[in-house]
Amino acid sequence: MVPVSIGNWELGILDFGFWILDFGFWNWELGIGNWDFGIGILDLGSWNWELGIGNWELGIG
Repeated sequence: MVPVSIGNWELGILDFGFWILDFGFWNWELGIGNWDFGIGILDLGSWNWELGIGNWELGIG
């Protein structure tokens, strides 16, 4: 989901806001990839901290 791939705000999620908060592209702004839709963030946790596959747990994306 995130080009940074390390994926968490440590690398460039929240800090850069590249695909997260600032742009909201994959974050809760659009909810495309965040907990709004839960497609890849909080709700499903597929890409969020639940599984940590793509969020800050693993920070993969």
